[in-house]
Amino acid sequence: MNDGKVEDARRIIGQGVDVVMETVGGEIGLQSFGTIAMGGQIVVYGMASGKLPRLSEQLIHKQGTLKGYTLYNDMGLLQSALPHMLGWLAEGRIQVDTQVFPLAEAAAAHHAIESRATQGKVVLAVKG
Repeated sequence: MNDGKVEDARRIIGQGVDVVMETVGGEIGLQSFGTIAMGGQIVVYGMASGKLPRLSEQLIHKQGTLKGYTLYNDMGLLQSALPHMLGWLAEGRIQVDTQVFPLAEAAAAHHAIESRATQGKVVLAVKG
């Protein structure tokens, strides 16, 4: 949530959201704490920034809860959920931010990831 997205989210959701699914961590993760409603939850299941979000007083003031989660602790759940998630992707119900680089630009793709200039997934396109 950067580039004004936190403000956009607050304007759209008004009183806040019940659950934030947090995958980035760091400063962006901390900003997401401000979007929860009273009694809301933040579920952390990724750290794309490489940093855990700091505990925020906003979470305490909103009487919120913070949970850590990983699917890899329950492979049965992952296997049963995967067909549903793939179906939702195919239907367009969920979307994945993707930045595509030609294979010849693999070094540029790596630099973009390393410098945290990307959001979502980075894909190298192989023409064949």
